Amino acid sequence: MEICRLARKEKVDLIVIGPYTLHDPKAPLELEKSHLGQNAQEVSLRAPCQVSIVTSPKQRLALEKAEEHGRSKKRRRKTM
Repeated sequence: MEICRLARKEKVDLIVIGPYTLHDPKAPLELEKSHLGQNAQEVSLRAPCQVSIVTSPKQRLALEKAEEHGRSKKRRRKTM
């Protein structure tokens, strides 16, 4: 992974990365629960230094809405 190679080469102390990538910011976020994207997960597992995974307030709100939507879907399925 390029991020980890660069971190080794430059001997960095910390990598700061977002939890996932939004390919289309206008599209609704369809997540059943909070998760790490593939890049964030790979970097956190393979990095030669500490990794801080951060979210913006907008990302956090989108995740909370997605989780709430997922829970309400499950409740509707149980009542049917």
